[in-house]
Amino acid sequence: MRRNQPTPQPRGSIHADELLPLEVLRQRFGIGNKGMAQLRRAGLPVRRFGRQGYVLGRDVLDFFGRLPADGEEVEP
Repeated sequence: MRRNQPTPQPRGSIHADELLPLEVLRQRFGIGNKGMAQLRRAGLPVRRFGRQGYVLGRDVLDFFGRLPADGEEVEP
């Protein structure tokens, strides 16, 4: 039987002018690896330098700005 997990609590804010390693973004959102993978599959742009992945704060804000709000119709 699966236990109810508490809802993750955000641990910071995102600013358009910052560069974030994926691990820092994951910690700020309070999500696990599966949640991070879901964001990437949904289209969050990730930039790589060597083995490390990074996201721009502006890309994160744009990504969430494009998502439909609860109750909004999704345009085809």
